[in-house]
Amino acid sequence: MAVHEETCDFGWSVGVLNKAYAEAVAPILDRIPRGIRGYQTLYAAATYDLPTQLALAEYLLIDKSVMPYVVDDLVDGGLVRREPSPTDRRARRVVPTDAGLTTLRKVRDAVAVAEAELLEPLSPDDAAVLRRAVAIVARTSRDGCAG
Repeated sequence: MAVHEETCDFGWSVGVLNKAYAEAVAPILDRIPRGIRGYQTLYAAATYDLPTQLALAEYLLIDKSVMPYVVDDLVDGGLVRREPSPTDRRARRVVPTDAGLTTLRKVRDAVAVAEAELLEPLSPDDAAVLRRAVAIVARTSRDGCAG
């Protein structure tokens, strides 16, 4: 077995990790329209109080012209529905259906297993630190992009 450096180019590391993650979850997310993008949309709609479809697109950094197609596919799959926004009667918010919540629970459990396998080289404490650090950097980066 090859000896692995503990440090290397950050960009390369992030790219390899992103590719490994995508490959690990792709077969799991096949059951959701639009794969990982559909999963993230369903997850965000179920988890966060985003008052409009536009707010959902901005949160996920999905172009507002693309978001309707993602939501349309999730609606067609019976996973979400559009409801009038409580803050803007002209806008719609995306709300998961009961079937969407059931699908999300099943898929999220399978994704958690894939993530645990991906993080297996780390101790549980190191895996928790990595998850927290990546979440902080991602949220900070997203907030810097959403403007």
